[in-house]
Amino acid sequence: TVFVARIVLMFQMLFFGTHILNILNWASDLLITSPSLTKTLLGAAENIDHGMLGVPVAQTLIKAFLLRGGPEMATSQLSVAMNTKNALEKEHAGAKQKEQDLAFRLKMANQEVVSLQAKT
Repeated sequence: TVFVARIVLMFQMLFFGTHILNILNWASDLLITSPSLTKTLLGAAENIDHGMLGVPVAQTLIKAFLLRGGPEMATSQLSVAMNTKNALEKEHAGAKQKEQDLAFRLKMANQEVVSLQAKT
């Protein structure tokens, strides 16, 4: 029973770690998407860049690594949405064709039943 208790404790620690990582991921997503944090980070990066002759290195790094998902991501989100739409349209067309094929086969089976009933 001690062995089982130790295994259960190891699993609890494993799952506890993953839960903590999920919570930290949620918190970081929440903070990154907040406009006040975005404004603060970009303001700090701008102050750093003024010391480097105005070249926006820090601003570029902040936007690239921390502030992902803002208006810059609109084009990629549009591309993903259009790709999904096209895939669903193809699937819909295939389903319509399959439905038409099944309707034709059902009609032929009904005609066969009617012709066989007429012979008997």
